Amino acid sequence: MEEEPTEENLKQLIDAIPGGLAPVERVLLCNYGTNQTLLSVLFEIPIRVTILSQHSFGDTIIRWAQLVAEYSPNNVVTVCLAESVIPKQKNPRGLLAALGEGKMGIGQILQACQLKTRREILGFFADDNIIARTYTLTGDVEILITEIFPREAIRKAEGMV
Repeated sequence: MEEEPTEENLKQLIDAIPGGLAPVERVLLCNYGTNQTLLSVLFEIPIRVTILSQHSFGDTIIRWAQLVAEYSPNNVVTVCLAESVIPKQKNPRGLLAALGEGKMGIGQILQACQLKTRREILGFFADDNIIARTYTLTGDVEILITEIFPREAIRKAEGMV
């Protein structure tokens, strides 16, 4: 369960968005809910989370996940890549256990464990190929996440290409 941004935070967020983005790209960058749900609505198909890599380095877990729209076995579109940095000592056991199972995305885990979070967006990036954002989740957890969205996939979903 995530807290909504304040009016002041929203103004700062809007001012920080790179120029020249399509409305749907701005929505993706500023989303405060789970990306899997938002992307499922955008692509009109359930988005699947695949854990590409997850390793412990000392007291930190580094996790790479891929979110895909699978229209058919031969038509799988990567809609997001995410890197998460998760300090073990600063996160609850339930979260760490669910991460260890490797079956759910972080947003799904947060909802399943009913963990309260606040999101602070640290920055955005955009070029011709991708849009990206980095943010922290704090509250009941402490996680640093960078998400990368391929612009071509987003444009196709929106019928812009």
